[in-house]
Parts: sequence; C-alpha cells; structure tokens
Amino acid sequence: MKKLKIYLDTSVFNFYITPQDEEKQELTKKFFREISGEFYISELVIEEINRAKEPKLTELIKLVKEINPIILSYNDEVDFLADLYVKEDIIPVSSCFCFSLSNGFIS
Repeated sequence: MKKLKIYLDTSVFNFYITPQDEEKQELTKKFFREISGEFYISELVIEEINRAKEPKLTELIKLVKEINPIILSYNDEVDFLADLYVKEDIIPVSSCFCFSLSNGFIS
C-alpha cells in the first residue's frame, strides 16, 4: 500500500498543544495516533513556529521533532504560484497551499 503524503500547516501543531479548544486538541492528537504516513511541513511553518513565545515555542519544537517531518524548501515555483493565484483571483491562496501544489500534493 502506498504511504500517505500529509502536508501539515502551523495550525495543526497549535491545535495539538492548545488546551483552550479541547475538541480540536483531542481530534488532532487522535489524528497523529491513528494516521501513518510521511509528514511534510514547509520552511514557512518553521518560521511561524519560531515566532512563538515561550513556553509555547518549546512545546512546538518538541512536537515537530517527535513527528520528524520532511521540510519543503521555499522556491520560485511556490512564489510564482502564489502570485498567479492571487492575481487571477482563482482561489484565496496561502503560501502553504502553494507549497503543497508545488511539491505534488495536489494535482
């Protein structure tokens, strides 16, 4: 069976460690317990995590290390796609979406 490729954005990590929304936190923890596959994050996610304040920063870094995702590099294609989608009003776009598209997660 082919392994799932799963792109994670910053919100997934935040839901995992944030007890203010117990339902989202439990669903996120369940997701990581029950789903196996190759996890991916972008350099943008790393940048966003690094802007967190302590003690949240330490928790987020620990979680990223536990999950051990493959880190996708920002490249010209990501930038081009983000600009194009915004310019053409194709979809409300984020760089995370373009990382996914550029790296074959969406076809």
